[in-house]
Amino acid sequence: MLKEFFSQTAVNLALAAVPPIVGFFLGRTPPGRLRPGTLLLGVVWLAFLPNTTYLVTQWRHFLFDEPFTSWRAGGQADRAGMFLTAVAGTLYVGYTLLGVLTFTLALRPVERQLRARGRRLLPWAPVLCFVVALGVYVGLIDRLNSWDVVHPARVVERAAHALARPRSLLGITAFAAFHWLAYVTTGYVLDGYAAAWRRMRARRRQASTTSAASASAPRTPPAIRE
Repeated sequence: MLKEFFSQTAVNLALAAVPPIVGFFLGRTPPGRLRPGTLLLGVVWLAFLPNTTYLVTQWRHFLFDEPFTSWRAGGQADRAGMFLTAVAGTLYVGYTLLGVLTFTLALRPVERQLRARGRRLLPWAPVLCFVVALGVYVGLIDRLNSWDVVHPARVVERAAHALARPRSLLGITAFAAFHWLAYVTTGYVLDGYAAAWRRMRARRRQASTTSAASASAPRTPPAIRE
């Protein structure tokens, strides 16, 4: 069971890494007229984007599947079970954070590219977050994969079926709001760390320049007392 779980985890992490990589190349495309290669990258980027926040939904395994349920049940009387539960919970927290991080890293280069073209992400954000949340839903419930975009009729059919049910529509909408909140919050955190890193580098350069200037300054010989 655990071997299968870790194997599936590795696959999920690999799929979640695709959108940031593709987004990096999208962010480096020169502003101007869209080329067929850029459009193809955009399709791949959007198709694989739900794999990022799909990681957030993996908590269902920790909550409902074996051996995690047995560990939690035994943890009340067994220290080993308590330890395993704590380790598994910590790993799932990291799993969730990786999902949010890869989603943010996938969007930020595209947002910079939009600004370079004189556009903003904000007007497109509700639609984009809703589409990603819908993609996570059909992947989780209907077991569709990113490469199923080559069968658009099937994807549209399953998406329409999900949107036709008020309960699933409400869940998808709430998850879409989570996407935007996670993107904005993670962006602030990343910007804060980037600013702190730039300040630290600036202080190091200043200290290095000061040390070099002090070392190269001519020394005045001491005055001779008569």
